[in-house]
Amino acid sequence: MCAEQVAGAPLKLKMISNRGTQVYPDRGTMIDCVDHYRCRFVQRDPAGEVGDAALLDLLARVAGKYRWVHVEKLQEFDGQPGYTKAQGED
Repeated sequence: MCAEQVAGAPLKLKMISNRGTQVYPDRGTMIDCVDHYRCRFVQRDPAGEVGDAALLDLLARVAGKYRWVHVEKLQEFDGQPGYTKAQGED
């Protein structure tokens, strides 16, 4: 995907999904993809904090090669995700 665009950023690409099913990293699932992907980025250092400046930098890096349409800041509560994971996502 865009490894060179996000190299050195405080966030790393965790997964890409299409229609709710993980397509990267490949789990061997056959899926009929459409032209709309969701990328999930996570902190490289789980003990650190990622501020808005880091998110804006990430968007600028990705926008240099790809078009993005929506951003959500996902949160965890008491160590549990406050969001739905894609099928196949760990």
